[in-house]
Amino acid sequence: MSLLRRTFIIAVLFIASSLCNPAFSYPEIKASELRIGIIPEQNIFRQNQKYNALAHYINSKTGIKVSILVLSDYGSVINTMLSGGIDGAFFGSLSGAVAHERLGAEALVRSISIGGKTTYHGHIFVRKDSRINNAADMKGKSMVFIDKGSSCGYIYPLAYLGRHGITNISTFFSEHYFAGSHDAAIIAVLNGRVDVGVAKSTVYSSLQAANPRIEKELKIIDESPEFPSHGLFLGKSVPPDIRSAVRKTLLEMHGDTEGRAILKNLDITGYAAADVHEDYKNVFELAKKAGINLKTYNLKKK
Repeated sequence: MSLLRRTFIIAVLFIASSLCNPAFSYPEIKASELRIGIIPEQNIFRQNQKYNALAHYINSKTGIKVSILVLSDYGSVINTMLSGGIDGAFFGSLSGAVAHERLGAEALVRSISIGGKTTYHGHIFVRKDSRINNAADMKGKSMVFIDKGSSCGYIYPLAYLGRHGITNISTFFSEHYFAGSHDAAIIAVLNGRVDVGVAKSTVYSSLQAANPRIEKELKIIDESPEFPSHGLFLGKSVPPDIRSAVRKTLLEMHGDTEGRAILKNLDITGYAAADVHEDYKNVFELAKKAGINLKTYNLKKK
């Protein structure tokens, strides 16, 4: 048998045995690094701790070093990705749609909530003792939004107000501002700092479970259509093998003890595959109705 033929047979046998060996479930991709941005949905220090644990898990399964960067607002995440400072991000529904339209970013996965859902609603809420029950009652009151890059924290309440003939929020409200995170908006209304607030249902439910005052003192007066839960988007420059390894790791991490512990700390039960065209339909439609061009929309507060 020739040397060339023997070499070929050995190579085939090695590949076959590798595919059958569980140790090769997660291909180790050495000398690779992903820089992932995080949107400020909740307390920035808590988020940093939670996602650094996830980054370590991905590294242990794939060999890909993952660094986490928590940025100040949604616009900063988009701009940092645009400038090449990060390779991807866990985006909310609107910022994810903008990343796809403007940067060509691909959605890999979406989170699955404790209740088993991959969607969430926006809540408009007030204090029960406020005597505010509808949009008309909000005139002359104060309003806290989340961020211009938030579907439920900005675009949704604008659409709600617009349906009731309110198009100029600067003259309608005595004051309005951006909290920067959903939990900050909830606490602001709870403590009487502001009259009307908006937040995503998953954060609202999480805080409500931890703080009995929320159920006792706050009430929800409107709820948005469903939006896709936050998902991981990676830029076009990320190689397919890295993209595939990260997706596989996230989709399967609920299957081991360490993975489940990290997911629990993130207040989710796992990740599901994402399709930006199917999953983000409501976001694209809402933006169109609001007259927003996602390719040029400025996510910065001012």
